[in-house]
Amino acid sequence: MFEWWELFVNRFDTDKDGSMDKEEYLDFVYGSMLEQARMLLKAADTSGDGKISKEELVACFAQVGW
Repeated sequence: MFEWWELFVNRFDTDKDGSMDKEEYLDFVYGSMLEQARMLLKAADTSGDGKISKEELVACFAQVGW
């Protein structure tokens, strides 16, 4: 029933006490945000040069309705 919880806790419960403290939670949030930022960079970098130009950023934001 809580299989997802076990996977979650195993990844972010660094002191292995079976729960997440504030720092572990913040590490999870930071990691999630970092992954989203990486996905945005990959999607926006249409030239493939590892950078986002103004034009690429504007086009990416337009695609998501911003």
